[in-house]
Amino acid sequence: MKEISVEQTKNHMISLKEGSSLLENLKPLKSTYSATIQSIESDKYIVAIGDILLCAKKATSCLIEPKDEDKVAVYFDGFDIYITNILERKEQSPLEIIAKNGLDISTMQGDLKLSSDANMHINSKDTLYAFSDSANIVISKVSFLADIANFTSKTLNLISSTYKGIIDSFSMQNKSLIHYTDGHEEHHCNSSRKIVKDSDIKQVKNSILIAEEQAKIDARQINMG
Repeated sequence: MKEISVEQTKNHMISLKEGSSLLENLKPLKSTYSATIQSIESDKYIVAIGDILLCAKKATSCLIEPKDEDKVAVYFDGFDIYITNILERKEQSPLEIIAKNGLDISTMQGDLKLSSDANMHINSKDTLYAFSDSANIVISKVSFLADIANFTSKTLNLISSTYKGIIDSFSMQNKSLIHYTDGHEEHHCNSSRKIVKDSDIKQVKNSILIAEEQAKIDARQINMG
């Protein structure tokens, strides 16, 4: 069967409206048939029912995007032909859902589960929002890249065997902060400044201060015991 374009298919639609014998074997017109997609042009689909080629459009309820050679169900509603669903697909290609005016997926009672045996991608050209009263995320390996990251949390528990972060500028405000390190802790920086409004208490076994140039202490009173 040779391919046919949308423009060529329009002649079939005109013949159908004029009562031609082209689709006499498909009567009654308001019925459902199985067809095979021959080609796709924009949002128009050329489908074949036997040796007859027709131009159809996807029904709103058909969420999965049809592809070439898909076996589909077509519904005749007068002179309009709709692809209602996909019956079979030869290739095991990924299913694709395209919602031009937005898509909402929600559950009123029960859980909503998204899972993948391979990779899972979430892409947003504008803004990505995620809201939850509580979140539990378990990831064996994570890479986080962001131009701008704003993080607000009342309680944050971070447990990691190894954590590496590269940040141009980092600002954190806490009412209270408790930091535990069982092993070695090391800081490298070009300059460092620490401002404590009240008391700064350090309790160590051994303390070593190494200054290549100057070591300066400014205080109203120095007590050494």
